[in-house]
Amino acid sequence: MGDVFPIHKRYAEILAIIFLFLGFYISVSTVNPVFGIIAIFIAGFAAGRVYYFKRKKDPILPYILVVAGFIVGFLMGNVWSSRLVVLLFFAIGFGLSYWLYMKNILVSFKSENFLK
Repeated sequence: MGDVFPIHKRYAEILAIIFLFLGFYISVSTVNPVFGIIAIFIAGFAAGRVYYFKRKKDPILPYILVVAGFIVGFLMGNVWSSRLVVLLFFAIGFGLSYWLYMKNILVSFKSENFLK
């Protein structure tokens, strides 16, 4: 008999659910709308960085599922500010991060000779 629910093959869905709850928790925890916007901008910045480094090496669909789970969770818990503004700041953070890494303004320590 095969495994009915193989966890090792469903890691993207499990991570998406975990990040959905994490996004919901962060959104509900930040009562001040400014802190919520800052949190989603930082999340977008981190998502852009991860996307830049994973875009050519790994399959991208699991990453998109995890990010979508986080955004849906954040939007579900967001009651203090506009959902459109939240999506806009996430997109700005994502785009800015991706552009900065693409232009080599920001670099990873692994790709540079940090210690000489």
